[in-house]
Amino acid sequence: MRRARRFRRRGEHRQAMLSLREACHTGGKCPRLWTLYAVACVQVRRVDDAKHALQQALWLRQRAKDGPRVQVIERLLKVLESPNTPRLPLRAA
Repeated sequence: MRRARRFRRRGEHRQAMLSLREACHTGGKCPRLWTLYAVACVQVRRVDDAKHALQQALWLRQRAKDGPRVQVIERLLKVLESPNTPRLPLRAA
């Protein structure tokens, strides 16, 4: 995560996304990490990857019975799945 943060500060969003993807696939039991990866995907216009990452984060949050955060992730998914998705940057929960 430190490496991704460093890349993001430098403006290298693609490298940040790749670092987060690697972190998700090696230790993918953290819903926060999956949400951060989804936000990084949106920043580099990879909406399908962002949807997949949010679905994984949603599943992990539901398993942990974290109701308020489940609702936030569901709303983020609805925004990404709508046909007129705004080009606004998302912020991770």
